[in-house]
Amino acid sequence: MQSERTSERTMFENKKIVIVGGSSGIGYAVAKKAMNAGAQVVIASRSNEKLNAAAKQLDERVQTEVVDASDDQSVADFFRRVGHFDHLAVTIKPQLPSGRFLENEVGATITEPPRVLWRLQLLRRRSHFFLQKNQRSLHVRVSPT
Repeated sequence: MQSERTSERTMFENKKIVIVGGSSGIGYAVAKKAMNAGAQVVIASRSNEKLNAAAKQLDERVQTEVVDASDDQSVADFFRRVGHFDHLAVTIKPQLPSGRFLENEVGATITEPPRVLWRLQLLRRRSHFFLQKNQRSLHVRVSPT
């Protein structure tokens, strides 16, 4: 276990890690773990309120950025503000209709996944440019929600 912690610290120490969706849930946990491993962390979310609450609990060193992943210009501006980074984690969740599945409109349920995939594709495209420019790599892991 000790060697695992040492390798995490070596991997993330003094690295800039950007976490889109970092104000809550899995993204928040990733941010906390990365900071404990010595990383410089940037968390991003649509909600400035959630970002401020997360930053208070994490550490004063965390950088917060507002970004709307569904808006192309917002994503482009976000990556310009963030600048160089070493790792990117995207943990945004889809905005699926609330309520019971069978009671939702079929159209809303069917059309939402392509919109979610487009947002992730947009982030992936933009981040690839910035990572390539800085000679970095991007690893994407997708899991069902």
